[in-house]
Amino acid sequence: MLCASTIFLSIISFSLPAHAVVPCNDTGTCEELLWKGSNCRDGFCTNPFERGCLKAMLESDVYSQKYSRQSADDSNINSGDELDMQTWRRRLLSAPRTCNSEDGPQAAEQGLCSENVNDYAEVRLSSQNWESAFVLSWMMQIIYSELLGVPSTIETGEFDKNVNFYDETNRMDYGKANKYEMFQRAYDAVGGDCSIYNEANKDASGDDYIPCAHAVMEVWATSVELLDAQKKGVAEPGQFMGINGVKGWHSKSCPG
Repeated sequence: MLCASTIFLSIISFSLPAHAVVPCNDTGTCEELLWKGSNCRDGFCTNPFERGCLKAMLESDVYSQKYSRQSADDSNINSGDELDMQTWRRRLLSAPRTCNSEDGPQAAEQGLCSENVNDYAEVRLSSQNWESAFVLSWMMQIIYSELLGVPSTIETGEFDKNVNFYDETNRMDYGKANKYEMFQRAYDAVGGDCSIYNEANKDASGDDYIPCAHAVMEVWATSVELLDAQKKGVAEPGQFMGINGVKGWHSKSCPG
């Protein structure tokens, strides 16, 4: 969760709309601005978390020193919680994240991700079109792909828009919000698998695009479309996520 939160904190300091793509002249700049493992390619920084956010964090010097005892005998560990952390660390370092339907056909062979061995259908999350919803979607994508071993992608609701946390070039596009017909598409799909629309969407342009999603992490206003989906049993009633949302004006105090 640190990974997505860190990126969010870095992008809100700029005037909206925010863009995560980072221009560069050398790899050192990319590692300084993003994280170790980011390379300068074709004038832009690559995504250092493409193989997994938690894996990249744990491979860094900061975390490898903090958990240096992971290679030691477990008898030196004093608590169950510490043992659990060591177990998780070994697991996360042993392999990259789980592959999803948007990864290339050679992604597993290239070591970017691991094949899905859970026989669990891919979970697709709706990103809405504002930053806090992006971050919540990234958090869930990390949990699914890295902790649970379940493939996960993100639906922007619009053709050629991308908010995939694992995108090679850190694309962060603004799609459409509150388009809840995507739940009906997931409901109608065989096995609830949104990836069945991928082939048709390759040739889509504009209105031909077919959005599909299983969940949305942030909703500000209840629409007729969403209520209708709930009445049909296509969508479940919303649940509180424990975060208070506030809208309002503010003004900065200027010296002098």
